[in-house]
Amino acid sequence: MTDWKSRMTKPRWINLTVQGNFCESDTFPPLPCTGGRGIEGEGRATGRALEAAISPQTPHPRPHSPAYRGAGSRAVLLCLLIVTSSPYNLAAASFSEREEAANPLYEVLQKEGLTLVGGKKVPLSPPFMADGLDAAKQREILETLVSKRFPVEEFTAKLGTAPHFHRIRKIAAEGPSPLALVVDIAFVAHGSLDAVADRDFLEKLHKKSKDRRIHLLTAKELEKRKLKVESNRRCEERYSHGTFTILDRVELRAALHTAVARHSDSLLAATLVDSSFADDADFPNRWRKISFDDEGQRRFGPAHPYSGAGGYLKVTRLHEPAGALFLEYHLVYSEPKSWFNDADPLTPKLPAIIQSEVRSFRRELNAVKK
Repeated sequence: MTDWKSRMTKPRWINLTVQGNFCESDTFPPLPCTGGRGIEGEGRATGRALEAAISPQTPHPRPHSPAYRGAGSRAVLLCLLIVTSSPYNLAAASFSEREEAANPLYEVLQKEGLTLVGGKKVPLSPPFMADGLDAAKQREILETLVSKRFPVEEFTAKLGTAPHFHRIRKIAAEGPSPLALVVDIAFVAHGSLDAVADRDFLEKLHKKSKDRRIHLLTAKELEKRKLKVESNRRCEERYSHGTFTILDRVELRAALHTAVARHSDSLLAATLVDSSFADDADFPNRWRKISFDDEGQRRFGPAHPYSGAGGYLKVTRLHEPAGALFLEYHLVYSEPKSWFNDADPLTPKLPAIIQSEVRSFRRELNAVKK
């Protein structure tokens, strides 16, 4: 049996098996797998044409290299940005084993789901990893999630190129209603839970992304809108406004309501686009198309309302291997048909973009001083 570590560097032809809407292959790096009504993948390459890309002498292209430009910017994956775009700081909190931190925004999303345009409610997936489990139970969950795709040891390896799990499901739009996507992502990173919970860590990630701008609403701005936030050492609530560029074709501006709760061995961050800002004079939920003139200068079309995006991030400390964190994103977001003239160029690119985000997160966490 081939050692799984050698599989990451040994060049060879790629064998691809497609069963229904599940795509499975035996090497890296990933490309989109599509089929049926959803996309389910594991962060691995598909197609013989990529044989050269997996050779140790020919590294796969970097996210900002010309080979990745077709996938758009790192901010393309709107759903990931929504969950992590409001920095928080719960790293210094201390906890007893019996303490439980409530996250009211997460509870609403779980009970009521996310409301899309037209009033349709879409439930979010429950967490893969519950709190308070011992090593055996955590291992059982990991086996259930990934063992049919690759060994758990490979999934939890302390490597920037370790595989990840993703599942993408489309919800068909009726008439002019936007397309909705349900996205579930899971991967392991190695580092400190306190580092992930620290505001400086996420702020550093955002500063490296030139295609997003985040503004945290001040107390005066909240008071003007009669909004109150409740924060303590266990749970922090925030409102922010973000501007994102999507595939260099759409600019999205959205007001985000975020609540982050910290447990002794986990962190739970829930975020949604707040509909109360729909027509806000300063922080509206709006999108507009981007075009370029003959000189390459950006031109913006008229603004349109946006709604229907949110989800949550859960980070759980694993007992084994030591220092491992299990991260899972569960998200729903709307994609208006007129963004891309009724086409859908974004969904096929999501697997490659997800991989870029996962590897970037691992690199930044690994760079945190111990």
